[in-house]
Amino acid sequence: MTSTVTDPTIISNAIFAQIQTMFTTKTLDQASIIAILTSSMQLVEAYNVDGDIKKSIVLSVASMVVAAAPISADLKATLNGFLLNTAPAMIDTLISVANGDISISQLTGGCCS
Repeated sequence: MTSTVTDPTIISNAIFAQIQTMFTTKTLDQASIIAILTSSMQLVEAYNVDGDIKKSIVLSVASMVVAAAPISADLKATLNGFLLNTAPAMIDTLISVANGDISISQLTGGCCS
């Protein structure tokens, strides 16, 4: 069922609350951030907003998780750098794979087939 909520801030806060209940571990690193990103991507599909807004919401939720985490400033900086520099392209790639626009063998050069 698609939600009628379209305000990105409200959606981000709602997904952040869901993510907090889903990920209760105290450890936060790049692997857990990727899991949070992919879960957020699934959750944002329940909202009727454009793709670029969905991507912004997913990145916002991950940033909220990093900001709220009881981790060192250095780790926060590292994770925020990942979210700023790597995560947007990763999200685009995952969406392209999910849409069938590219195949995993294209991404890996056939090394995993």
